[in-house]
Amino acid sequence: MWTVLAAVPPDSGSYDWTIPDAVSGSAEFQITVRDRLGHETVARSDVVVVGQPLEAKTGTGAGDRAQAGEGRLDGSTQPSQDESKSLRLYKSGVFHALRGEYALAMSDLTASLAIRPHFTPALVEVGNVLYAQHKFAEAIEAYRIAVGRSPDSADALYGLAQAMIGRRQFTEARNVLNRLVAARPKLGKAWLLLGDVSLFEGREESAVGYFQNAIRFARSSEVARTAGDRLENLKRMAGSFGRQVPSP
Repeated sequence: MWTVLAAVPPDSGSYDWTIPDAVSGSAEFQITVRDRLGHETVARSDVVVVGQPLEAKTGTGAGDRAQAGEGRLDGSTQPSQDESKSLRLYKSGVFHALRGEYALAMSDLTASLAIRPHFTPALVEVGNVLYAQHKFAEAIEAYRIAVGRSPDSADALYGLAQAMIGRRQFTEARNVLNRLVAARPKLGKAWLLLGDVSLFEGREESAVGYFQNAIRFARSSEVARTAGDRLENLKRMAGSFGRQVPSP
């Protein structure tokens, strides 16, 4: 049974919700976005345990705990003024990036990283901004730095693979995606991208399996729809050449 946290939040570009006391134990969180034309996209989180602190997946050192707001010398778990400022700049950078205001986005993200040089989300967003401008070589460098800071960051690995595809570095992208799906086997969008890489490499049979996994693990309707379209196109192509493609 789903509990609605917010039905019509303000169009501010940044949202925060308080989890009700009635929600406890293992839970999933789902966001549904609809536009005025009735188009809908749904994204769902991994299962998390409500009421227990989240553990960092990317390390156990003091630096990792500090990034999450833990392990300060005074025992405080509250962010410092510098960390709060860095987070505000990061959120502002994301907001500008979503609006296509890339110069403003880079300015805020650079300022955020000047305060917290190893803040992985800001490093990833720098890569995203560069990727959006088709600056693939620079994006690769930004994502590599993020991966170096947080080796298990799904966002950093996914972005790195995308940028490598932009540079037509398909073998390298496939290696990164194989690493990603090994760590996050239920990440549908990673399987979708792995299928696309297989198509670029001319490995249609492998692509079929990857697209099937993308549909199986899709958390958004867009990923499932795109993977389904890819499979239909492969079936049509196979039919025109008298070949048979396995069905899902």
